[in-house]
Amino acid sequence: MNTQREDDKVYIIGKAETNRKSRYIACAWWIGIIVCVVTFVIILMIFLGSEKSSKIATKEDLTEVNIVPKAATAPLFMGKEGVSSFLKWVGEHLEYPVGYETEDARVVVSLIISKTGDIENIKIVSQPREKVFGKQVIMVLKKCPKWTPAKLADGSTIETTYTLPVRFSKAKR
Repeated sequence: MNTQREDDKVYIIGKAETNRKSRYIACAWWIGIIVCVVTFVIILMIFLGSEKSSKIATKEDLTEVNIVPKAATAPLFMGKEGVSSFLKWVGEHLEYPVGYETEDARVVVSLIISKTGDIENIKIVSQPREKVFGKQVIMVLKKCPKWTPAKLADGSTIETTYTLPVRFSKAKR
């Protein structure tokens, strides 16, 4: 004997469903899945957003922009090479400090290419707590070959200041 009233029945595609709880359970199940998916998407967006902002935060800010006349020339590494060759040279000659081979580090230095083509006035802008990384960068820069100094349009030589970020990365060894 069915004591359920006729208006309590739920019809799903021609079938009479007599248990109202099953409808609520199915609805709650779908709501749970939707909540999980939305939560996952939000967490993913937060993670990707924070990764992007951390990348932006680590970029160096330009503090000064120099406009140089067309006839002026930039300094040349070893008398004939550009800055990319200098970066390659630093990468080839820089070594991890002994005992710190498993650590990542980032050192930023400023340097001046003098009117004579020597690297001078090397200053550490930022470095990790372990000062050996900064000392290693300075040691390599002091061994750097001569540059041809920058020249103005009238042919006079000038000093040029560079800021050099150096990354010690155990992952790329």
